[in-house]
Amino acid sequence: MRTIMDSIPDFVCFRDGEGRWLAANSFALRFFGLETVAYQGKTTEELVPFVTCNQDVFMNCIQSDKEIWATGQMVRIEQELRLPNGHPVFLDMVKVPVYKEDGKPKELIVIGRDITIHKQAERLLKESEQRYRSLVEYNVDAVFTHDLAGRLMSMNRATEAITGYFEEELLYQAPLLMVLLEDQDRAQAHFERAKEGKAQNYDVTIVHKSGRHVHINVANIPIIVDGDVVGVYGIAKDITERSLAEKRVEYMAYHDELTGLINRRFYEQKLQEALREAEANGSQMAILFLDMDRFKNVNDSMGHALGDELLRMLADRLRFCLEERHVIARLGGDEFTLLCRDVQGEQEVSEVADRIAQVLEESFKIKGCEFHMTASIGISMYPKDGKDSETLMRHADIAMYHAKNQGGSYQYYRPGMNRKSHDSWLLERELRKGLEREEFMVYYQPQMDIATGKIIGAEALIRWIHPEKGFVSPGEFIPLAEEIGLIVPLGNWVLDEACRQNKLWQEAGLPPIKIGVNLSFRQFIQQDLARTVADTLERTRLDSSYLDLEITESMTMEVERAMEVLAQLRSLGVSISMDDFGTGYSSLTHLTKFPIDKLKIDQSFVRNIIDGANDAAIAATIVTMAKNLKLKAIAEGVETDDQLQFLQRCGCDEIQGYWLSPPVPAEKFERLLASNSCV
Repeated sequence: MRTIMDSIPDFVCFRDGEGRWLAANSFALRFFGLETVAYQGKTTEELVPFVTCNQDVFMNCIQSDKEIWATGQMVRIEQELRLPNGHPVFLDMVKVPVYKEDGKPKELIVIGRDITIHKQAERLLKESEQRYRSLVEYNVDAVFTHDLAGRLMSMNRATEAITGYFEEELLYQAPLLMVLLEDQDRAQAHFERAKEGKAQNYDVTIVHKSGRHVHINVANIPIIVDGDVVGVYGIAKDITERSLAEKRVEYMAYHDELTGLINRRFYEQKLQEALREAEANGSQMAILFLDMDRFKNVNDSMGHALGDELLRMLADRLRFCLEERHVIARLGGDEFTLLCRDVQGEQEVSEVADRIAQVLEESFKIKGCEFHMTASIGISMYPKDGKDSETLMRHADIAMYHAKNQGGSYQYYRPGMNRKSHDSWLLERELRKGLEREEFMVYYQPQMDIATGKIIGAEALIRWIHPEKGFVSPGEFIPLAEEIGLIVPLGNWVLDEACRQNKLWQEAGLPPIKIGVNLSFRQFIQQDLARTVADTLERTRLDSSYLDLEITESMTMEVERAMEVLAQLRSLGVSISMDDFGTGYSSLTHLTKFPIDKLKIDQSFVRNIIDGANDAAIAATIVTMAKNLKLKAIAEGVETDDQLQFLQRCGCDEIQGYWLSPPVPAEKFERLLASNSCV
């Protein structure tokens, strides 16, 4: 009997009606540490001192046994015990009372089955369910389940936030009905593929309960049980802000932010499409290139904010006068271009150009100001004037230039139009835009004291770094700037930048130097030149003693006016140099009256002082003249040791030129000045 009981893997023991232990298997005895105790015949109370583990459970047996005999009913409970090593064991305990024939208690049978593995699995399942519930309920994204018919079976609180509906409003309904009508077929197709066991991810728009549109990203994940799809999980993220931002970025990539018109990139795509269509249909089309006349004057005099508003109003008027098949774009600045598809000929295009002129006739009223604007329009026709977009645009541009030269209105491209004039116009336009877009830089060419070998000054020289052409020669753009009047704003900008930079060098602890700035003839004749210089010095906080203004002999031909201007400048405390001396027609008598400090020997003389006796004599004479007039002499364009040595022998005070350094950007000049050595 004992062997049989010990082979049972369950807890088994027998107690009589008086609570005495009759028998127990080793599995039961182990829980109480009674394996070596003579337990048989002893009551539970008598065995208490020998129990080494689970004492509380053992003590409960006394009361539990009494309750069972009192009721006569079988009892089933789950009991947690611990093995001697401390590991928990869960038992499914059954206590069955057995009675004698006379109804008196005979024995109590106690059987406990080890359900530890079951309890652990149950606990893990419960924890898993809790984790899943937490993941679903506290997820910021909408999480929901569908049955195979597409009906909603469950949803979290985030679903309510995204849709605006409570769970009871959507339960057992088809969420597909919330999807925007044009997205429904696509959403249904993704759901059907999820039912086939293929996870899906897609974007759709739903209609919120309030009526607003919500853009969501949806993941449909099949619910698979025993190899079969029994439903579909849904996870939806609100991407409304992201979607709107993406659309905004896409819009910005193809539209002009200021006017809302399409931009150059989108226009070129439209033009390519129109060319393919025209080639296939054998139809004509026209390119109109518009440039607003005198727009820069408005910008300069009234400010960019008002100029921007004027451009917006221009764009609105152009939209109003065009047909749906026309395409209009803003290329930048005050330039617009128009594509007219499927036209019958020049007469039809002329009508469009006339309509544009008409809508511009009415004045523009902005903030109490009234502006009258006109446009110069150049027109090229496909296929007569070109069969590709580049040629058509170029020819329309050439025609526009001719229209502007003739005072506005519009011109059709003709093969005989002067290309050279067009190149000049293009350069002028790019020069104007270069000033607006800050494409210019100031380079600095150091000047050295011959006696000490130290850098004591620099000449500020403007450089144009074109975004496509790179460096544009000053000899190419400065004469044009003089001709069209841009030299004044260019010169003022150089003055401001040079003074600002010189002050920065001083604040950085570098040796103080004079900065030389060239004045153009147009600047020199400005009535407010002295005020401009004074304002610049005040704004940049540069002491006037560190500014040297360079003039040319040709500026002093009108002697009285020149003396007046120079006196005003000298009163500010700046020094004055006469640049390119020896190449003009200065009277020596007048020269003695001009308040100048330095004569600059033109590089044309310096270049040949070694091999040319005349140039050497002129250079030496200028040095001597300067000394007699108590002026400094500086030689430009020094490139060789021989030239330097000759000038040194003549008593020349200073030099500049490639022997010392070419003109360099501010950063490189700063390093030169810090080391005070040549390149």
